[in-house]
Amino acid sequence: MPKGLISIIIFLSIIAVGVVAVWPAYQTMQESLGALKLKETELETKGIYYDNVTLLYTESKKYTEELAKMNSALPEKNSAASLFQFIQEIGSQNGMVLKDIGAFSTNLSVDSLQIKEMEFDFTILGSYPSFRSFLGALEKSSRLIDVKNISIPHEKGSTVSSDSETVAGELSQTSEAGVFSFNIKVTARSY
Repeated sequence: MPKGLISIIIFLSIIAVGVVAVWPAYQTMQESLGALKLKETELETKGIYYDNVTLLYTESKKYTEELAKMNSALPEKNSAASLFQFIQEIGSQNGMVLKDIGAFSTNLSVDSLQIKEMEFDFTILGSYPSFRSFLGALEKSSRLIDVKNISIPHEKGSTVSSDSETVAGELSQTSEAGVFSFNIKVTARSY
């Protein structure tokens, strides 16, 4: 056999043995490179996620006051004592005096099973302008309190409903001289 043919056969044999011996290592290396690219993509995605979380956290720091108002609007534990104290504070800030606290009941809201409703009535004393500012402050407060009914006991023992516009006119004219008693029924909501 010619020397050139033997050289070619030996060369091809060496290449075949080299490919057979190196091929599994090459496959392992390709799998490792694929896993490495997958991990790099995963780390990049996590980095973007954590950057977004950090950005949202710094943005939420700007709204600390608003978030505190939202938390006070629906407190987790809306005890009767804290609610009565809140009513008393609003009243005293507006020139009213909390005279009497009537019966109250607590139940779950019809709309949502997670929100509790506390319904109660109370009597507050003060002038008509003070009463109007008290209702305005109650309405502007962050707590979710709905005024259901307002009644004003008449001198003869009967009550006049809050629907009457003439009563409002009469009270505003005579309120500077007198102190009135206002019976109010409210519903407060909490978690």
